[in-house]
Amino acid sequence: MNNFTKLTSTFENTLPILIMGALALISFSLLNSSPTQPSTHTSSADVKFDYYLNQFSTAHLNNDGHLKSFTRGSYAVHSLVTKTTIAHDFLFASSGKSNLYLGKAELANFDDDSNKLIMRQSAVLNKLPSKEHPNEIGITLKSNHLTYTQYPERITSDVSVQIEQGNRVIFANSMEYDSDVQKMRLMSGVKIRSGKW
Repeated sequence: MNNFTKLTSTFENTLPILIMGALALISFSLLNSSPTQPSTHTSSADVKFDYYLNQFSTAHLNNDGHLKSFTRGSYAVHSLVTKTTIAHDFLFASSGKSNLYLGKAELANFDDDSNKLIMRQSAVLNKLPSKEHPNEIGITLKSNHLTYTQYPERITSDVSVQIEQGNRVIFANSMEYDSDVQKMRLMSGVKIRSGKW
């Protein structure tokens, strides 16, 4: 009986330690499994962020109440130092003067002081025919660095780009598109594939 009492007493003394250890292990596993904030390409020591957004969307209407642009993303931070917004898992729609644009990218930057949007990492931009030009063939641009400005309406890529229009695919090392004059300029390494492949 004496041994049973000693065993019970030892168990009672070690029970709080076992419970605290189990709680610590559960807390540690929960911290490891909780989602972390996406990393940005600049260190927090270099850039000060004044706000961030989770699962955000914004809309801009013109004077007539029609949708001018729409953006959506999973996460965004705004930097006071660089005056830019960095968005992750980015989607947008924009109605230009004569074209409609739909785009997406894993990462995008907006400048506060300009109307420039830079889409990075698996960027896709679709230029669709507008109501004024319904017979135009749409264009799809794919690159890891696409810059879109609304005023003047331009798209540029300083890295390799793939352009799809109808049954034609064009590859180039860089590209400039000016919507005002409806002209696209392709620089170096241009290859064209047509028809079914």
